[in-house]
Amino acid sequence: MLSTLRLHDVVQLDESAYVSSAIQRGDVVVYRSLKHDNMLLPGRVVGLPNETLELRNGALHVNGLEIPEPYVDGDAAEQPHSRVFGEFLVPNGHVFLLGDFRDMSEDSRFIGPIPKDLIVGRITHAAGQREV
Repeated sequence: MLSTLRLHDVVQLDESAYVSSAIQRGDVVVYRSLKHDNMLLPGRVVGLPNETLELRNGALHVNGLEIPEPYVDGDAAEQPHSRVFGEFLVPNGHVFLLGDFRDMSEDSRFIGPIPKDLIVGRITHAAGQREV
């Protein structure tokens, strides 16, 4: 997430963002991590329920189509751990999150898809950064 969020940034969180609208691909969200004692963590939504995801040569493919990711930090194809991720079907009621700096992110590739009910809200602004 370093290309969007930097350490010690102050973020604006819209906790009502998903009351009347759906989570969208590209949204930067905050979720409650069950793995880390309910800590609040950020992540970028790249996969929605019932979509098939795959990373090939550093490029994200959703349902077989390559998705542009201008927010990915650096050349994702050159990051060894982000080059390949086999096909994965996002379960109903879940989203798949990837960090913008793929080699440094503990994201859904490692912790699994995130249940939508653990999403706290959408980050709309980070101090000193552009809107996301």
